[in-house]
Amino acid sequence: MNLLVHNLVQCRRKSCLENNTAFPLLLQPEKLETRSVEYSEDFITNILPKIEWEGLARTLDSLKVEHTVPSSIPTETNTQFFHEMHSHLLEKEVVEGRMVCSGCQQVYPIREGIPNMLLAEDTE
Repeated sequence: MNLLVHNLVQCRRKSCLENNTAFPLLLQPEKLETRSVEYSEDFITNILPKIEWEGLARTLDSLKVEHTVPSSIPTETNTQFFHEMHSHLLEKEVVEGRMVCSGCQQVYPIREGIPNMLLAEDTE
């Protein structure tokens, strides 16, 4: 699971959605890899408006990744910024680990790079 996916998912519990505690999920990687992904400036420029910047910055901080990610969408960008975002969003891959909701402590496991976002049937 790359950090772009992490930036888009949230807790699925109704109570967390109603109380605005569903995002961001705390990322706890057990195995983190850097993978080569073909660079596309068009893709990066189109995805930037969808990014939750504060959540991305907090995630990178928690992973102890050096970055210059702003807390809100930048008004000015350049090729170097696009390359940095490409690296952070698409090339950092959580292979094994979990995501934890800060609101309800629901754990969402990540196995072989795939997050399991399903809730048990008895979970609201």
